[in-house]
Amino acid sequence: MPTIDQLHQLIYDPLVRFVSIAVAADFLGIAKSTAYDAAHTGELCEGVPVVRIGRRYLVATAHLRALAGTDDTDDD
Repeated sequence: MPTIDQLHQLIYDPLVRFVSIAVAADFLGIAKSTAYDAAHTGELCEGVPVVRIGRRYLVATAHLRALAGTDDTDDD
């Protein structure tokens, strides 16, 4: 499990556009199983869409930052 500092670096790195469900779950402080269950609906939580590529689920870091209320990067 990554440390809080490692999660912050990953989520706020302007070159990282998507993270796995496992990383998103750690960032949000929820269980990975809960995150995967939610991902099957197409959203991790309200307003946070999940992109499915094959068997892999990805979450846009911009949505995670917006959910946390800290979307202060210029990546859009």
